[in-house]
Amino acid sequence: MPGVGQQVDLGIAAPFEYQGVLLRDMDVARSMSAAADGQALAESREEFWKSRSDLARIMIDRAVTRGELPEGTDPAFILEILIAPLHFRALLTRRPNSHHLNGRLVDLLLDGLTH
Repeated sequence: MPGVGQQVDLGIAAPFEYQGVLLRDMDVARSMSAAADGQALAESREEFWKSRSDLARIMIDRAVTRGELPEGTDPAFILEILIAPLHFRALLTRRPNSHHLNGRLVDLLLDGLTH
C-alpha cells in the first residue's frame, strides 16, 4: 500500500486495486453483476469488500489523525464513492479509466468531505 494514509493514496490504492482484481476479466465481471446470488457468492462478496474496507480504514484513520479528513469518515463509503464511477465506465459505458480520472475523483471526494 503506497505511503499509507496520504491523500493521494486514495487515488492510487482503492480504484486501481478494484480495477486490477475485479475487472481483469470483463466477461467475468459482467457475468457476476448479472448473476443471481447464491449463499457462497454472497459470502465471498461480503468477505472481499470487508477486507477492502479494513485496508482502507488504515489510510482513512491516518488521514483523520492528520486533520485531512473529518472524524467519523466511513472507509466503506469512501470506497463506494471512488469505485462507482470506475464501475460505471468499465461495465456500462466501456470508457477507459485513467490516473487523471482517479485524481479528479479523489479531489472531488476530499473537497466534499472537508467542506
